[in-house]
Order: sequence, then structure tokens, then C-alpha cells
Amino acid sequence: MQRIKVFSTQMAGSDLTQLEQLVNDWLATDQPQLMQMTQSAYADALALTFLYEVGQSEQEEHMSAHAAVPKIFEAGLQDTDLDPLDEPEFPDAELPY
Repeated sequence: MQRIKVFSTQMAGSDLTQLEQLVNDWLATDQPQLMQMTQSAYADALALTFLYEVGQSEQEEHMSAHAAVPKIFEAGLQDTDLDPLDEPEFPDAELPY
């Protein structure tokens, strides 16, 4: 999934060295896959816009969080022996006709 991240000199108190440090820190910690970068000037400020791809590890974490078993089920199924090959036994149904 593509995301956008914007940095501005206003975030760094109009100090380009601080802005560079903010960008470098973000790149080092998140390690995004950059798709595109643009630079825009407005008034006396500078903006850097990054279009990046979310890394696989972040997507895997997001997906595993959705697929995780809730803690209430973990507690209830903790001592249960589950075998996916066992067919469940259903009661006989009485047909209405």
C-alpha cells in the first residue's frame, strides 16, 4: 500500500540541518521503499513530500493482528486437543415434513 509522508522546515524551526536529521531518522527507523520524492518551496519554507510503499513486515504485522486469536479463546482452548482432521459430530436433525 502506498503512503505519503511530508516534512517541512516549519517542523524543524526553519533549520535545514534539523530537517535533514528528521528525514534521516525517519528513513533509518522505518526503512520505507521510496517511490517518489518532491520538493516544494512556499514563502520562506521548504516542504519535502515522500511517496513510499509500506514494507512487507508492516503489512504482515497488520494482517497477523487481524488473524490473531483473541485472548478469551486462548484461555478457553488452552488445554483442548484440536485436530483439524477430526470431523465434528453433529446431532441428528429432525426434518419438519
